[in-house]
Amino acid sequence: FERNQQSNTNPDYKYLPLEGLGVGNGLTDPYIQYQHYIDLAGDWCTQVLGEPCVNEASLWMMNASLPSCLIDIQACVLDPNGLGCLLARAACNAGQLMPYQFTGKNVYDIRKQCVGELCYDLGKVVDFMNLPETQQAFGVPQQTWSSCNMLVNLAFMADWFANFDTYVADMLNGASALNSTTKSIRVMIYAG
Repeated sequence: FERNQQSNTNPDYKYLPLEGLGVGNGLTDPYIQYQHYIDLAGDWCTQVLGEPCVNEASLWMMNASLPSCLIDIQACVLDPNGLGCLLARAACNAGQLMPYQFTGKNVYDIRKQCVGELCYDLGKVVDFMNLPETQQAFGVPQQTWSSCNMLVNLAFMADWFANFDTYVADMLNGASALNSTTKSIRVMIYAG
């Protein structure tokens, strides 16, 4: 998006026709979002399921580790290329995400148990996506498709705590500090 805006003034940047994007269960403002994992695991689960999703000791640990997690996230935002971002991801995820994951509950649907890779049996999807006729219909060369590529996931480790909420707003509004006349693009946000 930024490169497209800069393509008007920088010949090194080629304009790419970006028409839309999707954000699925994305972290757009981790500083805000991480503050509410404890609410989800405790209060929200109690309202929906009749009991917390994690035990009292886990709720205590989540609460105790949150202040240092938020400090780490702020430090990462100030120096997004520093080692602090990797340390923040490790510390914050250990304190805020892992207590829930250790319960075996589905991270995408608290009413279910986690079964299979990514908490779902995706075997039929993988089989379908690997059919030669499916890949031909998508116009891609024959290759092995997988539901999640952890090497790609690892490549995004450094920006786990980057704050992208202004980028999403700029794309929705079609404007930014760089160029106030940029065409807006369609954005789909999926959460839950």
